[in-house]
Amino acid sequence: EKEDTRKEECRDRLPLKDYICPGPLWWGLNWQSAGKQEMAVEPSQHLDGGNPDNGVVVLIDEIDKAEIGVPNGLLEALGESSFHPRGLAEAIHTDEGRPPFIVITTNRERGLPDAFVRRCAVIRMELPEDEDKLKKLLVKRGQAHSKLEKDVLKKAADYLVKDRKAAHNKPPLPGQAEYLDLLRAVEELAGNGKTAQELLAMTRPYLFQKSKSI
Repeated sequence: EKEDTRKEECRDRLPLKDYICPGPLWWGLNWQSAGKQEMAVEPSQHLDGGNPDNGVVVLIDEIDKAEIGVPNGLLEALGESSFHPRGLAEAIHTDEGRPPFIVITTNRERGLPDAFVRRCAVIRMELPEDEDKLKKLLVKRGQAHSKLEKDVLKKAADYLVKDRKAAHNKPPLPGQAEYLDLLRAVEELAGNGKTAQELLAMTRPYLFQKSKSI
């Protein structure tokens, strides 16, 4: 009986709710209540100053790599815009009129439950099959992520298209990720006496021609 009494005293002095640290989903649904938690660590500041009044975006990246129960665990939060953390008396609900914009990505390495997918607007991100459209897309993404000259971006795009065709029957095919990796490699190797075009040719085999002996 004394032991039970001590347990109750501990629960009263150290309530579980005081030791819950809000994660991205909680911040996204209800910034105000997340900030009131004792263990709250406010997300890093962004260009807009981290003001939730400007809207909140929650990114759940590569959900297909998570534990198999994660998608089902998110059903309530996505469907009802709320969830109930253990230790809290009440559920967390989205701020009225300010629902977060939730972005979930998957590489489709594993299927997701139908009930989960039905709650999502599915957008398939695939590279254009038309070569000219593919090159334009790559150059545009390169301009957003790199400071290299446009002629270098175009040359890198030409290489990628050529090597995708050569490796057509030998996947994985090089894609946008490899293209951006190539640009970063050229930027990091700059200043060693070689031109950007020469650096493209040097690093291309390691990023684009993976199925070819070097």
